[in-house]
Amino acid sequence: MAERYATINRTINVELDYYEKIIKATYSIVNAYRSFWVLSFLLFITLSLVGMFIIFFNGKQGATPTSNLVLNVLALFLYVFTSYTLGVAVCRLSKVPAIIVVVYSIFAIPFLITWLGGVLYANLIKFDIAILLFSLGGLIFAGFFFILLYDFLRGAFWCLKIDDSQRLIAAELYKTAYFSKIALSRTIGLKFSIDNVKFNRLRVLMLFVFSSSMYTVFLATLLFSMPVIGISIVFGSSLFNTDQNDSLKLSMIAVIMPLSTVCIAVASLLLGSKARKVGRTQALSSLSELQHADLRAPVTFLRPFSDDQVQLAQPRLSILGKMFEVGTRENKLDVLLVEEGTNYGPVVGLGNPRDQTPPYGAARGYFESEDWRSGASSIMSSSKAIIICLDNTDGVMWELDYITEENLLSKTLFLMHPRHHGSADIEPIIEAVLKKLLLSQEMKEKIFNLFCKECKGSILGFFIDDGGVLQVGLSSTFSRFAFLSMLRLFFRKKF
Repeated sequence: MAERYATINRTINVELDYYEKIIKATYSIVNAYRSFWVLSFLLFITLSLVGMFIIFFNGKQGATPTSNLVLNVLALFLYVFTSYTLGVAVCRLSKVPAIIVVVYSIFAIPFLITWLGGVLYANLIKFDIAILLFSLGGLIFAGFFFILLYDFLRGAFWCLKIDDSQRLIAAELYKTAYFSKIALSRTIGLKFSIDNVKFNRLRVLMLFVFSSSMYTVFLATLLFSMPVIGISIVFGSSLFNTDQNDSLKLSMIAVIMPLSTVCIAVASLLLGSKARKVGRTQALSSLSELQHADLRAPVTFLRPFSDDQVQLAQPRLSILGKMFEVGTRENKLDVLLVEEGTNYGPVVGLGNPRDQTPPYGAARGYFESEDWRSGASSIMSSSKAIIICLDNTDGVMWELDYITEENLLSKTLFLMHPRHHGSADIEPIIEAVLKKLLLSQEMKEKIFNLFCKECKGSILGFFIDDGGVLQVGLSSTFSRFAFLSMLRLFFRKKF
């Protein structure tokens, strides 16, 4: 019987708080960078079609093709290529996008400081209600612009600081080819390869492309309208005389310009978030449909039925980071696992018999209550990986027994249920795991002390890697990003 059980040579503690800090710091710069290429690609397609029509029409008239148009198309293609490459690079947390942000800041910050000085000077030499309104609106925009710039610079700092071992967990893409389908999918906001969307693929793709385009409009409105508004505020008064009518016109422009910018930004943000939410919903498949279409070994998700999707704590994001999550925030382990695990296999699990409709997340198989154990054992045995959210319920304890008895520990990631954060009631669960392992009494005591005394309440997850090392993830937050870091560590170490 001894050879049936996994052995542990030593333990390694992984501080997930550090990786959560990197993910939060780079969240805005990643989401901003990767969206820009989509809108430029759509412009390239449009200009190319218009150019083909013009060339064809000119050919009918006996005219030669317009060389400027061809050059414009080629230049736009080069821009699309460059922006896409940078979008993938930032998903890999590479240094080049970070350097571009730093260079942009070197030029933007002196411009803003000079502009603020110009606003102050314009108000000192002559008081005018129109200039004052311009100045107040501009100062609000400038303040928001400085917040965005700080957010991007913070992300750029971490991109420049971290090494490859830290990118293993923190980066959305790790050593992925630039022109692969998974890289393309990530740049439009789809967490897994478009190849894994077996139904409604074109619709899902179009929704995510539209969503990314709207996010690009949102960012461009905020970032590139600032200099325009700034120049208008500083030099706008020189366009008018000092009579009452001209002052009224300037006052109206001072109000209309910032308001129109805000309206465009808000509308594009809401449209983008709505399209992404619909696109994610369209990607839902039932267990039978998914297994029929995807012949890979599944990634199995096990959890207590009482908390079917396992609610996670929301990480604290910056202002821009929160904007990127408007209408699409999903703080559920089920959804997180689908987005990170589908590239390794279809994410499946047992459905709660009380579900009226399957929720978004892992594809679910539904069995009669008396037959769920045979269904669970069949799924676990055929799985490429098993993710089990530990809890002291009878169902989870039976699944734990099956995993250890059938020698499935080497492909299993154990996650603590968020309700055990800071709690001492994990001791029975840890004891149940340890008694199944082939370990010396000294090693069992060492692991028990680590889990239940030294790191009491901060153990988020653990697994045994291929070298017999127990990888233990520690977290003080148990947030979505902490669980994301643990999932990436498991998948990228194992596969």
